[in-house]
Amino acid sequence: MFRRARLAPEEPGALRIDYGELPKGKPPTWPEVVPPRLIGWFVFGGLVDIVRGVSSHVAIGRGHRRGKALDAYFAPCRVDAEP
Repeated sequence: MFRRARLAPEEPGALRIDYGELPKGKPPTWPEVVPPRLIGWFVFGGLVDIVRGVSSHVAIGRGHRRGKALDAYFAPCRVDAEP
């Protein structure tokens, strides 16, 4: 789900994705933005990801909850579509 990303003041050069903050808008082709439901709150409540790009195709991130770093890392990658 798309959330607002902002610069992370606690880690210069990184983005902060707050799962509790809904975006103000969306691309016209995307479905309506809805607030998290109760079960989603138990999973994502208070969750913030701090993400840093390491190349044009790879980023690394770490989850944080209520200001404390979690032992949860991730590395989203993308592949260019073939022409």
